[in-house]
Amino acid sequence: MAKTRHTFAAVARHADGTDCTHKLSPRGKAIEDGCTGRHDYRASCSCGQWQQNGPTRAALEYTHSTHRNRAPGT
Repeated sequence: MAKTRHTFAAVARHADGTDCTHKLSPRGKAIEDGCTGRHDYRASCSCGQWQQNGPTRAALEYTHSTHRNRAPGT
């Protein structure tokens, strides 16, 4: 049985849920015109069985590691 890869991916989002691909300050404030700043992150796992939203990337990385450690076939 092949091992399942569990790769973490996170995307910064605006308050309206759209992806934020703009340059931001270290605190998530908008630097570019037209950007409202980072509101939260949407994270997912490459296995397709885990997705979560959260205010910080670090918290999402932690919950992903819990998912990865509990997943069968890892």
